[in-house]
Amino acid sequence: MALIQCSECGKKISDKAEFCPGCGNPTNPRTKTVKRLGGVYEAAGFVIILLGMASMFTGYGYSGILFGTGFAVFIVGRLK
Repeated sequence: MALIQCSECGKKISDKAEFCPGCGNPTNPRTKTVKRLGGVYEAAGFVIILLGMASMFTGYGYSGILFGTGFAVFIVGRLK
């Protein structure tokens, strides 16, 4: 067991300690970066929704399918 110096208060603490007993500063902060992958699906769903709305105004005929598909893809992106 080695002694290290707390980066916050400067006290000597064990390298096995998770927190400094003097100030409560974490000795080895484990920060995890959470990467959210749903943004791509949200963007794709939004574009498909816009295409469905545009086809509705032009009378293309597949507006309901495009709008529904875009909505489903957007919701999947929100849940990821």
